[in-house]
Amino acid sequence: MINKVLFGINKVIILSIFFIFSLFLFSCQTQNTSISQQEKKIEKEKKKRQKDDTILYQKAVKQQMNNQTSETKEAMKDAEKKAKLNRENKKEFFLKRWIKNWQYKQQHKPPKTKG
Repeated sequence: MINKVLFGINKVIILSIFFIFSLFLFSCQTQNTSISQQEKKIEKEKKKRQKDDTILYQKAVKQQMNNQTSETKEAMKDAEKKAKLNRENKKEFFLKRWIKNWQYKQQHKPPKTKG
C-alpha cells in the first residue's frame, strides 16, 4: 500500500517537474520572439526617421539655394568645380592654364628700359 502511494507521489512530482520545465521553455520562446519583434520595430522607426531627415535636409538645401542671388549661385558652382579638381589632383584644362600664365606675365612684365 505504501509502495503504491509513494509511486503515485513520485509520478505527480515527475509530471509537475516536466510541466514546470515545459512552461519555462515556452515562456522563454515567447520572450525571444517579442524581443525580435521589438528590434524589428525599432529598426523600422530608425529607417523612417532617416528618410524623414533626408527629406528635411533636401528641403533646407533647396530653400537655401532659392535664397541665393544668381551671382552667389555662380560663385558656388565655380568653387565646387575647383574643389573637385583639388580633391582629385587634376590640373585645369591646358588652354586655361596657358591663358592665365600669359595674362600673369602681361600684368607683371618688367618695364622696358631704353638703352
